[in-house]
Amino acid sequence: MTKPSSRATARIRDASLEERDTIEPDTRGVQATALFCDDIRLEAGGKVMLIGHYPRETCFLPPNATIDRCAVYTTAVWNGRAPPAAIQIRIDLPDRAPGFFPVQAAQMTEMASASGEAIGHLMQCIVHLRFSPLRPGDVIQAFIRAGGADFPTGRLLIRRVQPPAPVPPAPDATRH
Repeated sequence: MTKPSSRATARIRDASLEERDTIEPDTRGVQATALFCDDIRLEAGGKVMLIGHYPRETCFLPPNATIDRCAVYTTAVWNGRAPPAAIQIRIDLPDRAPGFFPVQAAQMTEMASASGEAIGHLMQCIVHLRFSPLRPGDVIQAFIRAGGADFPTGRLLIRRVQPPAPVPPAPDATRH
């Protein structure tokens, strides 16, 4: 097992879908990310199953559809030291006060090298959300609040699927 990198970067897409780095290297040694999906299930063996993962941090809604729930799978790695004692997941929804979800000690795992040397801690947290329907252009943002600072972990942009352009009828091959 190799020691995780101390550089934390995340790819976030803005409304124009141009990529940009949003998390600069952190002096506290934390790397974090959030994945958005329809549902999250835990298998008997402890594996995490993401159902309906939204690729590229974007949820495309068909015409007349809404989204009123989602799940957020947040992971964070603290390299070389223990994480702060009090950690929360912060979720920002449009037109609402932020929601805070405490991280329990059971959601933390100590990571060790092949020789057994402690190299850091891994946090895995699942948050299921229900909310009033979101509109195209709305954004859900996720953060980790630790040690008095908020670390952005990801966001989900709600967009409307553009209806396909009408296809002209094919010429009738039987006519001469």
